[in-house]
Amino acid sequence: MFKHYLLLVFSVALFLVFSCEKDENPDVDPNQNPTDTLSTDTLSTDTLSTDTLSTDTLGTDTLDTDTIQEPEMLPCNGDTSLCGKRYNEMVFAITHNAHADTGDFSPFAANQNHTIADQLENGIRAINIKAYYTDDESCGDLGMYVYHGFPLLGCVPLSKSMNEVAAFMESNPREVITMAFEGSVTPEQLFPELDAAGISQYLYDHTFGAPWPTMGELLDSGKRLVVLVGAGSDQDYEGIMPLWEFRQDNEYAYETPEQMVECVPVRGNFDSDLFQINNFLTNITPQPEGTHVVNEYEFLKARVQNCINETGLYPTYVMIDFYEFGDVLRVVDELNGL
Repeated sequence: MFKHYLLLVFSVALFLVFSCEKDENPDVDPNQNPTDTLSTDTLSTDTLSTDTLSTDTLGTDTLDTDTIQEPEMLPCNGDTSLCGKRYNEMVFAITHNAHADTGDFSPFAANQNHTIADQLENGIRAINIKAYYTDDESCGDLGMYVYHGFPLLGCVPLSKSMNEVAAFMESNPREVITMAFEGSVTPEQLFPELDAAGISQYLYDHTFGAPWPTMGELLDSGKRLVVLVGAGSDQDYEGIMPLWEFRQDNEYAYETPEQMVECVPVRGNFDSDLFQINNFLTNITPQPEGTHVVNEYEFLKARVQNCINETGLYPTYVMIDFYEFGDVLRVVDELNGL
């Protein structure tokens, strides 16, 4: 009974206090939400100490900074440092008569020991092909074929080479590939072959004189196949560019290493920003023994530097036979800053 009495007295006291405060503050709206009266002035920083707002209560444990990472930069032709280089600032080892390997061609015509598929897998990113529209009896029915010199020494459908390129590009989406075609093939004859192999979708089309895109831009756009064709055409095909307008190169008829002295361009457009150094030997037939010399590291590195000093041109391509002899890819990597 005494407890009930005390509770009654306490309730009355609270009522009287509230009534007095209301009388002293006539401007207070009795219907106002009590939280509205809690201004920032009444909630001072003194009353909200840092002790009461701990990092634990704010859930910072759930924001692990180690799990927040920058997006990984994808490589360009095998290395992220190449992504910012423009195409014409790159150096590519380009295989001379890449299609003419010892598996399908006579030693009198073969400039390579390995197929195009193997060349690409082993680090080659530019290939030179001689293609013809012919029905020579050594080749077969009228169509597109590749050979070197005479069909009798080896003749294979162009589709074989294009399918090898297509398979590599499909499996390696971060690689830019270059194909330079000589022989009699024209753009209108070549395009159906590229299309049938499924690689016409990758064709990059460049305007002569414009800045070349970077390797990263080529890869990000999906237009990562550079195709140059030597023979002319009455019709333009987007992504198939005239070889001798876009490229210049030096002498190519060397019989011995000692003859590889001068580097002055002798063919193509001398205003082009794509320069090729020819570094292979031909004494009627390919010369695998001499290739061991001209592909050797010290010889090739010195030759490239001599050509740069003599012409003021930095090479985009270094054309070679039997690429696995010597240190061709090592030299190219160093020229690219790798």
